[in-house]
Amino acid sequence: MAELEKFSALYGKIDYPADLLTIPFEVLEYRTRLGLTTSEFEFICWIFHLVNKDFNEIRDKDISRRCTRQRKSLQAKGYLKIKIARTYKDKRCIKVGLVYDFTNLKNKIEELKEEDKKLQELEAPVTVIYDEPSLFNEDIDENPIYPAKLLTDDKEIKELQLQNEFLEKFKKLYEELLLEKLDYSVRARYKKEILNIFKNRINNNIDDILETVKIRFLKLKKSNSLGSQPSLKLQDLTQYALLETEKQNNTNKENKTQSVETQETKKYTIPSGIDKLNYLLKIIEERGNLDDAYSQIANCG
Repeated sequence: MAELEKFSALYGKIDYPADLLTIPFEVLEYRTRLGLTTSEFEFICWIFHLVNKDFNEIRDKDISRRCTRQRKSLQAKGYLKIKIARTYKDKRCIKVGLVYDFTNLKNKIEELKEEDKKLQELEAPVTVIYDEPSLFNEDIDENPIYPAKLLTDDKEIKELQLQNEFLEKFKKLYEELLLEKLDYSVRARYKKEILNIFKNRINNNIDDILETVKIRFLKLKKSNSLGSQPSLKLQDLTQYALLETEKQNNTNKENKTQSVETQETKKYTIPSGIDKLNYLLKIIEERGNLDDAYSQIANCG
């Protein structure tokens, strides 16, 4: 058998195919674009390996490493669904395990395939240039590993979902303002900084935060105050907005509203002296109503 000869030459004597790991190659092919860390990919490999060995319900002890963190992270990313399976005998639960479902991961891969297909159909070549390449350390986590437990913590999953939502929305804002692609798998350090900023947040309204960041960024851009590294300036603005309290934000909005009202008031207030004459001349040039103009000047004192 040709396959057996290939693997034997590469690795040595093996029992084909029992000694081989079975996992769809597309999971490996799209791992980076899916945002899978090394430990998450290893965890997926374990699940496929155990299912291939006819493990219908999988327990954590069947996997040779702690996997609670990876399971929660994959759930938060929307790639994994799990169910708890219990086996009963004589009205007693004698076995508890998890049933894993990666169909959402497959659906995401199909979306990426469709994107690739559209790119291939373009007549002009597409070139994407990345900066700050990071080939290693994409899976470093300085937080303590969660204690092993069967059931997932809904609060932790919700927080991870919120982090993923923020990263996705920040990515769209980044690409809109800087007119360049942001690939977290390549710019792992930048992603880590943004995520650390978000974890220390006070304000939790993601849409309002990013809208505020956008307004401030555009003001700096208009005044040529972004400096040589606009991506870092965007990071600083995001940090400031995330640390603003709701009270500060409301105060800023009130001040902005009052400023607009003051400008509107000034717009319709007619000053005294020579400005009154200029106002009348303008009304005459525009062939406006002189009676109304005189009346307005009189009322303005």
